[in-house]
Amino acid sequence: MDYEQGKDRTLNFAEDVYRYNTSLGAIANFTYVKRNNKISFKNIFNRILDNNYIYRSGENRDILGTQQSYGQDLTIKTMLNSQLEGSHKLNARDWKLDWNMNYSKTNRDQPDMKVLTYKRGYGANDEFEAMIPVNTAARNVSRFWSTLDEYGIGGTGSLTVPFSLAGVKQSVKVGGQKLYRQRDFDARILGYVGTNTGFDQSIVKMAPGQIFDQSNIRDNGLRIDEITNNSDKYSATSDLVAGYVQFDNKIGDKVRVVWGARGESYYQFIRTADPSGKRVKQDVTFFDVLPSANISYAINDKSNIRLSGSRTVSRPELRELSYFSFYDFVTYSSMIGNPDLKRALITNADLRYELYPGVGEAVTASVFFKHFKDAIEQVVDPSSTPNRRQILFQNVPTAQSYGFELEVRKKLDFLSQEPFFANTTAFANFSYIHSSVDLQGLSPDQLSQRGLQGQSPYLINAGLQYVHPDTDLSFSALYNKMGQRVYLVGFQDMSISTKEAATSSICRSVKRS
Repeated sequence: MDYEQGKDRTLNFAEDVYRYNTSLGAIANFTYVKRNNKISFKNIFNRILDNNYIYRSGENRDILGTQQSYGQDLTIKTMLNSQLEGSHKLNARDWKLDWNMNYSKTNRDQPDMKVLTYKRGYGANDEFEAMIPVNTAARNVSRFWSTLDEYGIGGTGSLTVPFSLAGVKQSVKVGGQKLYRQRDFDARILGYVGTNTGFDQSIVKMAPGQIFDQSNIRDNGLRIDEITNNSDKYSATSDLVAGYVQFDNKIGDKVRVVWGARGESYYQFIRTADPSGKRVKQDVTFFDVLPSANISYAINDKSNIRLSGSRTVSRPELRELSYFSFYDFVTYSSMIGNPDLKRALITNADLRYELYPGVGEAVTASVFFKHFKDAIEQVVDPSSTPNRRQILFQNVPTAQSYGFELEVRKKLDFLSQEPFFANTTAFANFSYIHSSVDLQGLSPDQLSQRGLQGQSPYLINAGLQYVHPDTDLSFSALYNKMGQRVYLVGFQDMSISTKEAATSSICRSVKRS
């Protein structure tokens, strides 16, 4: 949202954003093949450093003045993933065994996020002063450290057995999965505060490069206070055990049915603390049966009709279950988890027409429907103010979405027989999605429904791709556009949402360097 549209809002900021990013990656894959056996050892390592500096300025009517804020955030993210997998043909009947063992290690280090905020009143003689409180430290002038360590270990296995029925080749596949994850998070927050008596007020008028000079940390100057809460750390465990059976059946020459079911037992354990410091533990196990079916009918050699239905589950992330409250300087808000979040159950159905006019070409059209039970959304805490906005996670009882999708992928050789056109492919995709959340008994504004948080009403993707046939060198030009969507569910003057929903509380124009 641009600066001009935000003139009548509580917060009206412009920002300069400076970003520095480096990444380091390595891949090491090894494969051994002998007769009907294949064993692979795959490894990937990534290390990403993001350093962001933000200067924010503008009007803040919540403090009756103008504001200048400085924020610097450095994060280092490291990920290692290793997999040992195998594929084996067991006998002359083409029985096939596939298996996988995997290990992952993730670390996120935030060594020193700094926030410094100045304010100035509307008076003609008012000056900018650092928002340093005298008695209790606050996030306006603070430093933040955090570390996150997570590892996961798991494995999968499946056995595919072909057989014949009425002279037609069929198959059945049975398998299982195990995935264990352990996460530990710890944060520390320090704030600058003025001494109780005899505080030297000239300090708050100093420039950012001078205000934290060592000479200002004194009895009548600044001190550093611990403002870390008990909720600023958590540990979590999840354990998934699943098994499934899948049939692949052919009925005549034109009909193919792939159907089956998956059973999942999911255990999650969270150890955290609420804002009052009370220890909170969540120890629950869910069991779900998730069926699916896919029926395809071959109209001819180049076109199909597919009808599919399934039930899936969307579980909250471990961070979304913790009471830890993270202040995000970029969005000017704090985000806190909810240990009482439920998993969302989703029922899916779609009908799809597929046409394949040539190699690498496709024209498809589909209609779809989804029903959500206990969908998870991000909401604004009703007790928030524009200057201290807090984002929560909550379930909504029911929601649904439906729409259609069109996709085209076509080589450009019909324009010319020149090699460039023969090796260039154009593609485009358009999706229309209508989503709604049932608000009966939930909305204080007497709304009956609204769009699902985060769901755009339409998506457009288009592009051109050139691939050299001898060197596999490729170039792409891509275009993407999405419609306005509900960013946060909130209340009047607090939420960032579509134009038809609640008024936005923060608007900014951004220059990136």
